[in-house]
Amino acid sequence: MNKRIRTRLLITAGITALSIILFAGFPPSVAKMKQKIRLGLDLQGGIRLVLQVITDDAIRAETDQTIESLRSQMQQDRHITFRQIARTQVNQFTVVGADPAKDSEFQRLIADLHPEWDIVSTTGEVPNTYTLQLKSQQAQTHREQAVDQAINTIRNRVDQLGVTEPIIQRYGGQGEYEILVQFPGVSDPVQVKNIIQKTALLELKLVEGTGAYPSQAAAVQQYGGVLPATLDVLPSSRGGEGGPTYY
Repeated sequence: MNKRIRTRLLITAGITALSIILFAGFPPSVAKMKQKIRLGLDLQGGIRLVLQVITDDAIRAETDQTIESLRSQMQQDRHITFRQIARTQVNQFTVVGADPAKDSEFQRLIADLHPEWDIVSTTGEVPNTYTLQLKSQQAQTHREQAVDQAINTIRNRVDQLGVTEPIIQRYGGQGEYEILVQFPGVSDPVQVKNIIQKTALLELKLVEGTGAYPSQAAAVQQYGGVLPATLDVLPSSRGGEGGPTYY
């Protein structure tokens, strides 16, 4: 046999053997081959969902946050009197009855600290009523961020399902704010929807007193053994040297 041909055959055989080992393990087995194969939704079945993100909630939250910030700035920082500040649409709110003597100061306040808002009207049933609207570009940014946050949230929750190589990505055209979710090998749509759609809850609680207690009983004892209805005893996430502590 020609030396050149023999060299090529040896190289081909070596590459083939290496490929088999990488794909089927050593020694090769069907079970190891199945672990390497990732069947798609069309081959092994599963669940396919298209989710619509309610981006208006993000705009509404931004509007409410701006209202509270502006209220504080007008009352405490600039001392601009007004009758009312209220949201009228998800992306719009009104300042009713602002002090006419401080009209220019109010408009500077908006321009300097809230440039993402436009004053679209200065008329109303009550004199010196301003209508402010979130700029379209800023609104678009908040909507896009809401979709990105929803995708990240879904990815974090998918760990509970133990799904291998799920597909979670944007779906639809511009302005549709949809998410495509595909779970190969999953057959319980109710469980998937419950995990994806469950609402996260963050509670902020004020700490009563200054000290941490070694047990729930010790905390309750500070109130004569009867905990007032307005209080809760909760464990600290940090804990102490001897175990969990309570507040």
